[in-house]
Amino acid sequence: MGEVKAPPKNDGFNVPRGFSTDSLDRPMSLHETLSSDKSEEQPMKKLIGVFILTSFSVLMVCPVWAGPDEDAIRKIITDQVKAFTDFPRSRDVQAVLKYFASDYSSVENGVGQDIKGAEKILLDLEEQINLGNPVGISGRVSNIKLQVSGAMAWATFDQEFKVGAMGEVTVQEQSKCTGIYRKKGMQWLIQHEHCSTPRAIETKEDVHD
Repeated sequence: MGEVKAPPKNDGFNVPRGFSTDSLDRPMSLHETLSSDKSEEQPMKKLIGVFILTSFSVLMVCPVWAGPDEDAIRKIITDQVKAFTDFPRSRDVQAVLKYFASDYSSVENGVGQDIKGAEKILLDLEEQINLGNPVGISGRVSNIKLQVSGAMAWATFDQEFKVGAMGEVTVQEQSKCTGIYRKKGMQWLIQHEHCSTPRAIETKEDVHD
């Protein structure tokens, strides 16, 4: 009998019928590697795409709610104006000043003022009322836009005030305002305000007339 050769050792790896082991003996080419990676990543890319599209749709549909700080600052802006308009009836100076920081400052149409100046205006107004001069104040704010950064915040808004005495409007202002706000403990206070009344732009025709 001739020599009987033992079958090649495969270390327990059974090669399926019809499968060539040539590819196991050589490294894959770049084209083969890329083709293989693309076929494996295709389902994952589709899944990621669906997730991004769904998330974007949710963000577009769901409203963005303001946080508690934004709500508090918005309330300070409107409540302070209401306290000032109620002053002829309440005559409560502190009900107006409680919204301002102790180092509050403001600029209105180029004129500066601090917290003591704001207090003096209220005291003078109170004196006029006590002397029997009826005074009425109306005011409102609109178009509030604000941004919060830590314990500081700023806002822009439109403000309108009318002051009347003896049945006539003595002061009427429509201003564009910017406010800066500071959080002290759990309370937001008005740090600074800058308001300007827009002026009509004179044309050459207006000057000649």
